Amino acid sequence: MSFKDFRQQIAPGVRQWSRQIICHSGKQQIQIIEVQPGQKQLFFEAGLTSKKVIGMEKTTEQAAAVCQTGHRVIAAVNADFYNMVNGLPLNLMIHQGQLLTAPNHKTAIGFKDSGKAIIGIPELSVKVKINHHVYTDPCTVTVNKDRREDQLLLYTENFAERTGTDDDGIEGLIEMDEGKAQSGCSVKGTVLKLVEGKGNNPIKKGQIVFSGSGMAAKWLRQNVKVGDQVECSFVLAGEWADVTEAVGGNRLLVDNGLICENTEAAGDTIAPRTAVGIKQDGSIFLVVVDGRQPGYSEGVTIKELAELMVKLGVEKALNFDGGGSSTMLVRQPGDLRATIVNRPSDGAEREVANSLLLISKEEEGPLSQLVIRPQHLFILAGSKHTFMAKGIDASYQPHPIEEEITWSVEGNIGEITGQGQLIAGSEPGEGFISAASAGVTGRTGKIKVVNQLTELAFPQPEITIDHGMVYQLDVLAFYKGKKVNFDPACLEWKFAGTVGKIDPSGIFTAFAQSGQGTVTVSYGQVSASLKVEVGKEPFLLEDFENGIDNWEIKGDRCTAINLAVATSPTDPVRFGHHALRIDYNFLNQKGISGVYAFPKQMVALEGYPNKIAMWVYGDGQGHWLRAQLRDGKDQAFAIDYTDNKQGVDWKGWQYVEAKLPKGRPLPLKMEIPFRYLATNDERKTTGTIYIDQIRAVYGETKYSE
Repeated sequence: MSFKDFRQQIAPGVRQWSRQIICHSGKQQIQIIEVQPGQKQLFFEAGLTSKKVIGMEKTTEQAAAVCQTGHRVIAAVNADFYNMVNGLPLNLMIHQGQLLTAPNHKTAIGFKDSGKAIIGIPELSVKVKINHHVYTDPCTVTVNKDRREDQLLLYTENFAERTGTDDDGIEGLIEMDEGKAQSGCSVKGTVLKLVEGKGNNPIKKGQIVFSGSGMAAKWLRQNVKVGDQVECSFVLAGEWADVTEAVGGNRLLVDNGLICENTEAAGDTIAPRTAVGIKQDGSIFLVVVDGRQPGYSEGVTIKELAELMVKLGVEKALNFDGGGSSTMLVRQPGDLRATIVNRPSDGAEREVANSLLLISKEEEGPLSQLVIRPQHLFILAGSKHTFMAKGIDASYQPHPIEEEITWSVEGNIGEITGQGQLIAGSEPGEGFISAASAGVTGRTGKIKVVNQLTELAFPQPEITIDHGMVYQLDVLAFYKGKKVNFDPACLEWKFAGTVGKIDPSGIFTAFAQSGQGTVTVSYGQVSASLKVEVGKEPFLLEDFENGIDNWEIKGDRCTAINLAVATSPTDPVRFGHHALRIDYNFLNQKGISGVYAFPKQMVALEGYPNKIAMWVYGDGQGHWLRAQLRDGKDQAFAIDYTDNKQGVDWKGWQYVEAKLPKGRPLPLKMEIPFRYLATNDERKTTGTIYIDQIRAVYGETKYSE
């Protein structure tokens, strides 16, 4: 592996690294947080969803919920794998000493009040006592999990408002008299009620619930009755006994400084990844590798992730949930809240079950220094860039600047105005920007002016623009792999064609006529080209007028599915004589149910559409409507016609569009135009959906009726 670094201090004893990695899987972008040992003002804690075990929230929301004076989130990453239906973490979770979920025999990370962190496989034993009689192992006993056959569950008030179980079992509602669910402790209570044949019972404040099915239900039936005194004690074995904060992962990546053998068996799938590692001296590393973004960051295999952690010098490392879940937050110096520093592969932040938060308990102090943003910059000769200064205290927390800021330049990089705008010189050079106010100062890292580029690149190879549209073209500039800030007017812009014009700042104006041309941008000997098409009409991908012999249907966790051709006037048809009918039945299914309709051969798309669109005859059931495409590197990616929460909430015909992300390599292919997903176990329904006129939409062109 080879590396290119950017580093900054974000709190005393805490550094953020931004790294560009070149490895076997290609170019990668990673974010790293390094926490040095002995930082008494810092500690880690588990981030929860709405203070409960069950549920999903974005990592930013989990962090914001606990951010307050004396308890500021400095950094955070997503943590455990989870049930994507209800948001239940799969492994151990401990918060403020409370046992929130039991371990699942996989690797987790724990933190003690002393600040020591451990990575290993925690083991929990639960002892049950009824009326002072000890049942060491009535059956498999666990805490705050999805109930399984023959398993005795103990649900605490931290779990959710209700148990979420089905009707096949027994649940005992217990009023807590004393105690807490914590290693080395016990809870005691009195059985208020036994409920048989009715699941999903409420978990009220101050109560716990015994829940069992199969052999566990039989044990409850034989041994527990109303009025009984119940005691449950909890012990985490070995060094886990005094852990006060913990979150789980699934796989040990590094042990004793060596890559674990099981990483090889994890396969060669490349994806975004999240990991945590501990060095021998107690330093802790949080790592996020972006992925599924060709040209920016490809993603890594599990083994490559382990290699990276070894490169950082860790003794032990743990793999957290990855893919679209991979998220890192950092509180930039001078900011109050932590914000996302990586690029989640879904194009937006995903809701997750829990997170790992780095907390500072420092109170706000007096103004200590100024921090200038950006800290590092490559800028093209003759370009301008405005810097910003913020006040911080000794712990890097924000403090208002009440007096005027004085700006200055060191080195041969140009001039700076009183408003902090750098006007880069015409020759290459290196230097620094400084700011001063109220007797305190701040200084950037190295600022470099370059008068040559090694690469220019458009985000995608072609675009479509509507008639009369005025559009600022985006282009990226690089010098030896480093992104360069520039004024568009410093580049040379040309357009070959008669359908529009381009000005010296890269602003394209489309004319009234349709057609195509090529924009070329250059600087010195480096150039890039972009195909521009004006007024391209939507392209019909499928109208079902020739039947559905080349279409298939599949499903996950379905009771029944069916694909049929819809014919007017008997069936709803939006245009012509035919549409596609999809019948589904998700009743009595657990987990994410889905029905998928797709052509037997993927459909190649012309150019680079902005959107995929179609007409949908909704059934009002509120399920999630998506599609799946593949890019020129055969990487699958999803697009959304609706969001996951609102879904198809209409009845009758409605026109829907799903935006395509920018920058995917061509050619693009439509793989699954219709993906209908029921993600909530409490909303499993049966119904019928019709679709008609699937189209690729270019520019901002709307569907014409």
